[in-house]
Amino acid sequence: MSHIPQLVSQDFLTFDYVSRYSRKRSLISNGPDQRTVPAGLENQGKDAVVNVLKGLRLNPQLKDEFNETVPKDMVISVDPPVGTKLEVDAVVTVTVSKGPEPRVVPNTVGMTLNQATTALEGAGFKISGVTGSPSARVLITNPPPGERYPKDTLVQIIMR
Repeated sequence: MSHIPQLVSQDFLTFDYVSRYSRKRSLISNGPDQRTVPAGLENQGKDAVVNVLKGLRLNPQLKDEFNETVPKDMVISVDPPVGTKLEVDAVVTVTVSKGPEPRVVPNTVGMTLNQATTALEGAGFKISGVTGSPSARVLITNPPPGERYPKDTLVQIIMR
């Protein structure tokens, strides 16, 4: 959004019939100064970043996405990038982490304990315990296979 210059004040040199000179000037404004997208917004809390951008008279728009490394509710990135000059009220897209994407609990039914442990840990889960004989085969897991859960969810392995 660009601003149209506006007349802020006037000052004219005039001559009136009493032979007095009067001086008037005009001051033209190009509108408010541009704002610069500041550095240091990434890896900060979304509320703090929104407050900083609003304080600069910019218009933050939030966009959520999963991220494996940036914790939930922390800023992943801003667009336009740091250092960009913007008009007042320009939109700045703030991408906020939803945390790691939930994972599907793998089907380990019929596997050995070692196979099931490897499959579950490889999918990002942690083993909370084993019920039954460790030398038997997996009967089921809790949570069950096919359901989505966050990374590091504890999974119980139930053996036959």
